[in-house]
Amino acid sequence: MTQDSDQSILQTWTENPVATGAALAVGAVIGAGIAVGVEAFVRAGDEAPIRVRNGSVILEVVHPDRHWKQIGSDGKRWRLNKGVRTTDAYQLYLTPTNPGDCGGNVGPQAHIVEYFPDDHSAQNPGKITVQTVVTGNKWRSEVTSDRPLALSGDEKMLTYGGEANYIQSLRLNNSATPHCTFGAKDTNFKSLHGH
Repeated sequence: MTQDSDQSILQTWTENPVATGAALAVGAVIGAGIAVGVEAFVRAGDEAPIRVRNGSVILEVVHPDRHWKQIGSDGKRWRLNKGVRTTDAYQLYLTPTNPGDCGGNVGPQAHIVEYFPDDHSAQNPGKITVQTVVTGNKWRSEVTSDRPLALSGDEKMLTYGGEANYIQSLRLNNSATPHCTFGAKDTNFKSLHGH
């Protein structure tokens, strides 16, 4: 997508009354009705955005006819069933309850996004990574996890620990320093990986 298309998506989100209120509070928004707004802007060949919901480690495909497809058989590698990216960078839209939990920067760009659940440790790794990989000379998103992810019946959501686990930290571009850190589950937190 072009930069103008990205601005159109953000404008659409901020025109949503629910999202407008959140935008005033945190400066970047993912409204409750985001799926409808995003679907209208995804061109036929574009990869659908990926949303991480409610502070839990649930990765959801935001598009009516796109879904997760497993790579291999161990439940640790996933891609979307169709679509390609026009760039290898993600524009992230983050909505923490407290913007300070994400260093105040709730709209960063990143090539690699790493989620660390609350039960992650050196002895029990559980990191989940979203990054762009090249397959057949095309950019596509790939999700890798230290542990198997569960697939929902409609194939729209990948889940790590269901609602029980939560995102403890989020790191960008292999940084040793977290971009976001949460001491407890932030049920308002969402992140969206878009073009």
